[in-house]
Amino acid sequence: MTDVPIGSQRYDSLQLKASHRLALGLALTAAFTVSKTFEQVSVLNAQDVNLGDPLRTALEKRLVQFDVPQQFSLIGTYDLPFGSHRRFGGAANRLVKGILGGWTVSGVWMSHSGFPLPYPNAAPLRPGSTALSDAQRDALAQAAGHPQYDPSTDVWFDTTMFPRAAQAPFTLRTFPTRFSDVRSKPLNVTDLSLAKEFQAGEKLGLQIRCDAHNATNFPWFGALDSNGANVASPLFGHLKADIGNETRVIVGVVKVIF
Repeated sequence: MTDVPIGSQRYDSLQLKASHRLALGLALTAAFTVSKTFEQVSVLNAQDVNLGDPLRTALEKRLVQFDVPQQFSLIGTYDLPFGSHRRFGGAANRLVKGILGGWTVSGVWMSHSGFPLPYPNAAPLRPGSTALSDAQRDALAQAAGHPQYDPSTDVWFDTTMFPRAAQAPFTLRTFPTRFSDVRSKPLNVTDLSLAKEFQAGEKLGLQIRCDAHNATNFPWFGALDSNGANVASPLFGHLKADIGNETRVIVGVVKVIF
């Protein structure tokens, strides 16, 4: 991979996409993307600037804040098999078909591997990765008397790799500002919709729809605590305990089409 020009970003990606309409009113579209986005920027802290020769201050090549190396999405629609011109119920009376027939279910499921997190404000004590697996986080939480990892009480990465004092002010920084291998929790979101349309007159149509956003009520902790990168803070290594996505929302909609 070539160097990134100063002050710019480089985005490399590979996307695989497949779409197919199956029998009995089922259609699916799946997409899988592998990507990596770098930026090369001037440092952001005064202590990182070469005060003797600012133009020779080193630039940092790093992952962008919202880099997502892997993302998968699945989109589908399914015509429920009851009602006119469908598998069942075609001979039912108008009232039954009007209530039970003609419904379509659609949904989107999206998952990605999380965003890179800010690097602590001190150099590591030894070389090596600070990333932890889910099993390792649970083991550390259990050693501290908790049944499993909890973002409000337990660390997300290996904090023993760092000292408990920040780098001295006005000294050149020789360690990164963003992790290359420690990311937030993966994001998994499911949106579902149930809808039907029918004619209320010659020129008047009606659509009834129920939408469920984040239908599984998946909690996503996508950022470090405001002191999570401060090695001197008791919250060092902790994710922000507030969820970073929308909680489950169910909405009913009636739309008149004319």
